[in-house]
Amino acid sequence: MLRQGTEGQSDPQALALIAMSHYRLGHQSEAQVRLVELRQTLDGGGSHHTQKWLWEAEQLLSQKGAGLCDVWTAIAAGRLDDATKLATDA
Repeated sequence: MLRQGTEGQSDPQALALIAMSHYRLGHQSEAQVRLVELRQTLDGGGSHHTQKWLWEAEQLLSQKGAGLCDVWTAIAAGRLDDATKLATDA
């Protein structure tokens, strides 16, 4: 059972860790399901701390060389202009 956050929502940290664990175990479909659940949990915003969990999961689950991975890599490096261009070109 997942830890519950405020208002009965699943805990973003738990969802991210489960998604990343499934990915590393080769359970691609389960990882994607948890990633979608994480996105829905954070749809209304969230703190910088909770958004960090989404960023980590998105970066891991996106394939190397894919557009999304390049966007997250640029964001992590602080190259926000590059990230914006990559996101709009995709």
